[in-house]
Amino acid sequence: LRDRKSIRISTDNGTTWTPVFDCDGNNTVPFCQPWPAFTNRLGDDWDVISIPVNAALVGQVGMIEFNYNTVDSGQGWERGWRVDDMNFARCD
Repeated sequence: LRDRKSIRISTDNGTTWTPVFDCDGNNTVPFCQPWPAFTNRLGDDWDVISIPVNAALVGQVGMIEFNYNTVDSGQGWERGWRVDDMNFARCD
C-alpha cells in the first residue's frame, strides 16, 4: 500500500481548503516516490521542489497543510513531512 500525501491551502482560516498537490498516482516529485527509492540518501540531501498554485490564490494570505496519512503501519520509521525552507513567489 502507498502512503497518502497531499498539500492544501486555505485562505479563510481553515474553513475551506484548496488542493494544490496530491501524490495519489503521481510519482513526478521525490516525496511521492515509493519506498525504498531514497533509502541510500544522506539526511541532509534535500530536493528543491516547485509546485504551482491556482491563479486565484496569488496575493492571498493563507495557511498551508501538509497531509500525510500512512496506510501501512509496518513502516514505523517513516514519520511524515520534512520541510527545511519555503519560498513563495509569483512567476509570470
